[in-house]
Amino acid sequence: MTHARPTAAELSDYARRVPFNRWLDLQVLEANETGVELLIPWREELGGALETLHVHGGVLACIVDIAVGLGALAALGHGGPTVDLRTDFMRGAVAGPLRAAGRIQRAGRTLVFVDVSIRDARGEVVATGRGVSYVGGSRQMRPAGHSPPPA
Repeated sequence: MTHARPTAAELSDYARRVPFNRWLDLQVLEANETGVELLIPWREELGGALETLHVHGGVLACIVDIAVGLGALAALGHGGPTVDLRTDFMRGAVAGPLRAAGRIQRAGRTLVFVDVSIRDARGEVVATGRGVSYVGGSRQMRPAGHSPPPA
C-alpha cells in the first residue's frame, strides 16, 4: 500500500513539531520520491571547538538521522524509527549553513535504506552516512493531513 507523499512545506511543518528540529531551524527545501534536501542555518551553538569554528560532529550525526527519517517520509508518505545509523566524517565543517541530502537507496516492505551527504558553507561534503528505518509497523509516522491506512 502506498501513501500520499507530503510536499516540502508539509514535511517542513511536520519536522518542526520535533523540538530539536525546531531549535535547529531545520528547513525542508525539497521533498520527492527520491528523498529530501534540508537546510540548517548556522548558529554558534552548533560549534565544536570555538577556536576553529567548526560544526560539532554530534550535530552532523543528528542531521544524518533526521535526513534518514524525513527521506523515508518524503519518498514513501510514511516512516518509522531508525534501526541502524552510521556517520562518516570527511573533514571539518566550517561555520555556516549546512545542506543535507537524504536519498532513498532501497525501500522494501519493512525497511528503507537512505544515504545522506552533508555539505558545509563552502559546498564541500563534510559528512556522509546511511540509515535504515523500520517502516513495516502498524504505528507508522505520517505528516499531519495524511490519513492512516485502513485497519
